[in-house]
Amino acid sequence: MRVSQLEAILAIYRTLASYGPAADSDSRDLCGDLFTDDSWWEVGQPVWAGGTVMEGPEGVRGMMGDTLHQYYLSNGCAHLVAPPRVTLIDEDTAAVITYQHVVDHVDDGFRIARSTAHKFEMKRCADGRWRIHRRVSRPLQGSEASKELLRTALIEAPW
Repeated sequence: MRVSQLEAILAIYRTLASYGPAADSDSRDLCGDLFTDDSWWEVGQPVWAGGTVMEGPEGVRGMMGDTLHQYYLSNGCAHLVAPPRVTLIDEDTAAVITYQHVVDHVDDGFRIARSTAHKFEMKRCADGRWRIHRRVSRPLQGSEASKELLRTALIEAPW
């Protein structure tokens, strides 16, 4: 592996690791800036099964103002990203698979409120920064959709 490839992987890690602190501090602009202008993020179930799609940085910023996100923020929460599996497709594109856990503050401590599987397509932008171009999130509730997301990500981007 070349040094430039390691630098790209490290930059992708940094982008993904920035999402939680940006979301948990209600920093909508910082969070939106992690996404490309033409990005989309499919949340929950596949769109054909009733899932939601957020488009571009503005869609992400808008999600941060929704009731559920604001509820988590008002109680205290942490969006934790598990170590990602990054596969460089070419010098400007990468495939990533990871998990994210939302830890929520409750009266007697903390609990994992949500665990999700995530598949990302990352792009290196003209300014040299790696940003999220495509993101698909599936709740880990035993559904075939979450298993299929993980399975296909491993097949599409093998080592």
